[in-house]
Amino acid sequence: MWYLIAVLTAITSIITNLVLPITVSGIAFYIVYSLCWISLALTVIKLSKSKNIEILGINNSFLIMASTIAVLQIVTLVFIGVLTSFGTSPYSHTPLYLALNIVFFMSTIFGMELSRAYIIKTCCQRRPTLALGLVALFYAIITVSLSRFLSLDLSPLGLAEFSASVFLPALAESLLATYLTFLSGPTSAITYRGILQGFEWLSPILPNLSWSLNALIGVMIPTVGFLTIHQSTIPRYLRKHGRLVKIKKSSTLGWTAVAMISVLAIWGSTGMLGFRPSIISSGSMTPTLQVGDVIITVEASPNDIKIGDIIQYSRENEIIAHRVVDIQQQEGTKYFITKGDDNNAPDPDPVSPSQVIGKTVFTIPKLGWVSIAIKTFFAEVYTFFTTNLTYASTTFGIILFASIFGIHRYENQPLRKLRRRLGR
Repeated sequence: MWYLIAVLTAITSIITNLVLPITVSGIAFYIVYSLCWISLALTVIKLSKSKNIEILGINNSFLIMASTIAVLQIVTLVFIGVLTSFGTSPYSHTPLYLALNIVFFMSTIFGMELSRAYIIKTCCQRRPTLALGLVALFYAIITVSLSRFLSLDLSPLGLAEFSASVFLPALAESLLATYLTFLSGPTSAITYRGILQGFEWLSPILPNLSWSLNALIGVMIPTVGFLTIHQSTIPRYLRKHGRLVKIKKSSTLGWTAVAMISVLAIWGSTGMLGFRPSIISSGSMTPTLQVGDVIITVEASPNDIKIGDIIQYSRENEIIAHRVVDIQQQEGTKYFITKGDDNNAPDPDPVSPSQVIGKTVFTIPKLGWVSIAIKTFFAEVYTFFTTNLTYASTTFGIILFASIFGIHRYENQPLRKLRRRLGR
């Protein structure tokens, strides 16, 4: 039955993030959006009651821990904001829109967390580490709107910014919320996420941080909170509350390694570790570099660049990787003449040292096709559904109806078996 709730959650996310922004606007959008998630929450509550599954437990100690982690994350953001800068909130703060915003984000949190609790309650008793990880990944994906995936910049810097500012924080937050729900029910996860969302939606000013700082805070604080709760939770508490499974303490090291590797990957993608990977998206350097190849570029001073080197440079917000075919001196400044191996003529403008990002030292063939394929897939799905709104609405409606019908049949299955045994 958990998979039906997962399907309903995914459908609700698709409708609210893809269909509604195109078909509904203004206050009506807020109302319909909230009703979709409230309907999901009510469906989960009804199903859990019919199956005698308790998902609305309250534990004060976990509520305190969840609140503490959320407040610590906000205080850290504010402190870094004091050291850097603040910006005006993009949300309206009139009394009407304050009320709408509260209903907007709280209905989403209630719908997500109640469905998360049902899935965890029904499918995470075996292999809990794997199950919790998959649940956290699922809710991280649906938390990020489809439009964010579609607007991805496939350059390493663009991918790093998306991962740091959007996906990795969403995954860290989802992991912590999943673990809180596993231990104490959805109320602690609702508290944690509600405090964070309340600060974002209701504060008139917000810290204006770089995406690298957002990566550190958005990933590290939830991860540290997760590890702290994990280490402080004793097996007796799990057994007392029906959690007869035990997550190995050794998995703590695994989660720590994942967090550290994720942050290091972000820093490496932006050149903060001295190198920068890039995806080749044009054929100007064929056959040396093919479309989809990943090149590794290291910082290099102008004196270290020689004729024949492949350098990466920026020009009019475009990152280009071409070979140096000549070096010229103008008024004591060195300029590089570049040319694509497959081009008939050198590039029209010389490259100044300030434009140079680095020198290419290593190539990984075809690795970049993974990100290109993902981008293409999401773009095709988005184009299909936005150009065929009637078909999309019909499809989602059929899936939604089939899921609700399946839940109804599943609920009444024991009653039907009893009737057959009694010959009725």
